[in-house]
Amino acid sequence: MPTKATESLVLEVGSLVVTPSRVPKDKRGFLVAAGTVGVILQRPQTAYPGQFQVQFVGHQPYWMHGREIAPYFGEKNV
Repeated sequence: MPTKATESLVLEVGSLVVTPSRVPKDKRGFLVAAGTVGVILQRPQTAYPGQFQVQFVGHQPYWMHGREIAPYFGEKNV
């Protein structure tokens, strides 16, 4: 029996993401704490290959590598 299925990108502009672990800033502290939720503003570009621009709650936008963020599926992955 045929079914209709569509594919979509998990890390698309407007998608919610979460940091699975702390993102280091420098030797003095951390840029973003583990479990912080954000929204993707831009996908990777030539100037920032492999990086997504993410706006985290209470923070300014940052360019984050794909390995530093994960899709947000609600409370179960925080």
